[in-house]
Amino acid sequence: MSLLPPSTNHLYRGSLASVWFLGLYGLLEFGTGCVHYCLPDGGAGMIVGLDLTANKHTIIGVFAWMGALQIAYGLGIIVVACWYRLLVPLFLGLGLLERRPEISSSIPSTWPRSPAESLAKNARKTFTASLSSDSRVSEPAKDTASGSAGSHVLLYI
Repeated sequence: MSLLPPSTNHLYRGSLASVWFLGLYGLLEFGTGCVHYCLPDGGAGMIVGLDLTANKHTIIGVFAWMGALQIAYGLGIIVVACWYRLLVPLFLGLGLLERRPEISSSIPSTWPRSPAESLAKNARKTFTASLSSDSRVSEPAKDTASGSAGSHVLLYI
């Protein structure tokens, strides 16, 4: 019994350049993770230049945690590039999704850059913060993006 299932490389019909690019991406991800995990300050002070006087242990802990995730992700990418090439397109797509804000200068600035930003934007549009004691429905709020007014229900929890 082996740790990994048999290789599927003989079934791969895609470009070898994609495999090499994914392997390089995996090595870079692994190397970045090692820097975050192994440096005494996780690279927060030495590389990024963050001020570590306040919450030093929290910042270093977050950098080390992110480094551990990058090491595991990088090793997974390398395994795919070396043994499971049928998954190369999937992992290239995941890499593009992960790095979307860094590589997407063509995306309009009105698009949210993260899922949390998208949720916050939708929450602001959907709910109003009126705390009127005599009404359960707030006044129509003007949407600044479209310029239209719409009625929003205020939820009391």
